[in-house]
Amino acid sequence: MIYRQLPNGESQFFQYDTENQLVLAEIKKNSGESQTWEYAYDPFGRRLSKERTDKGALTATAPKQTHFVWDGSRLLQEYNYRGSYSYIYTDQDSYEPLAQIFDNAKDGKQYLSYFHNDQIGIPREMTDQFGNLLWYGEYTAWGRLKTDERVYQHAHQPFRLQNQYCDEETGLHYNLMRYYEPDSGRFVNQDPIGLDGGNNLYRFALNSQMWFDPLGLKELYYLVATKDGFYPVMEWGKKAPWAHILKEGGDLNL
Repeated sequence: MIYRQLPNGESQFFQYDTENQLVLAEIKKNSGESQTWEYAYDPFGRRLSKERTDKGALTATAPKQTHFVWDGSRLLQEYNYRGSYSYIYTDQDSYEPLAQIFDNAKDGKQYLSYFHNDQIGIPREMTDQFGNLLWYGEYTAWGRLKTDERVYQHAHQPFRLQNQYCDEETGLHYNLMRYYEPDSGRFVNQDPIGLDGGNNLYRFALNSQMWFDPLGLKELYYLVATKDGFYPVMEWGKKAPWAHILKEGGDLNL
């Protein structure tokens, strides 16, 4: 996708590098304001930073530059002028966020928040360490946030479907190897594997309630464990399991 127009009249133009990674987004709002955002990646395709580079960035109050730190294929930390946000996940094999630690650059203090997720790992609520509600949201079937209620004004909740980070400037979700458009439920870049990816190079999954794609590469299946033991992680269209994982009875196999 190199261009799209939103229902509110906003126009977005996109440029990619030779690796099919989004490197530039030009946004023209119906108010007349224009924004330019640039994105940088490491050799493994993980996004290292995003930066607003147009003249309007000089007077904007929102973060103009954000840097990202990775633990393998999971986002470990992001930081900007407000401070740093560090993330903890439910276990070492999961992409489901458990907690956020905010190091506030203004007062030098740390603030702990917890994610409360639904059955497919999407954060529905955030609370502080005392149980006070900070944020809650509601989503469409394909992961677009339709209700964004910030009980605490500065609550920061960027996650959508598992391992997807929402860019507020474009509304696209960064899904590691590709970007995802939640209104259509499709990726905006082709499958990196090319024609071996099937006859639809932009498909996310059959549905978002039973399948997920944390890397932007493989469709994986949710399975509830009925008893303790090893359970397969299946890839759509394949008969052999992609991996096996040890789960206790009642756990969700991701």
